[in-house]
Amino acid sequence: MNLHQLGPGPGTVHGCFSRDLPPVLTVDPGHRIRVRTLDAGWGRIEQADPFAPPEKFARPDPERDRGHALCGPIAIRGARPGMTLTVRMVTIRPGRWGWTSAGGEPGRGP
Repeated sequence: MNLHQLGPGPGTVHGCFSRDLPPVLTVDPGHRIRVRTLDAGWGRIEQADPFAPPEKFARPDPERDRGHALCGPIAIRGARPGMTLTVRMVTIRPGRWGWTSAGGEPGRGP
């Protein structure tokens, strides 16, 4: 089994889906990928003091990257447009703590 690691770092995080973004990782079909990302506010999840305000990760392009932090894109060797991609989640492991909110952010309209 081949296991690849992908985490938040310069060039691996963005806040939008776009086919124009170049892949940050290319794998063969059947390989496993362990992905870590940031919290919903672009804060680092793992830090020395879990009760301190999260260290913010700079959005690469504040205008384009307005959504949740995503790691990738990931390319699959041999995949072509029109093919179906099957993804199997083996384990989902939440961090030691978390937070959530609803209703949007103050001052941000639709």
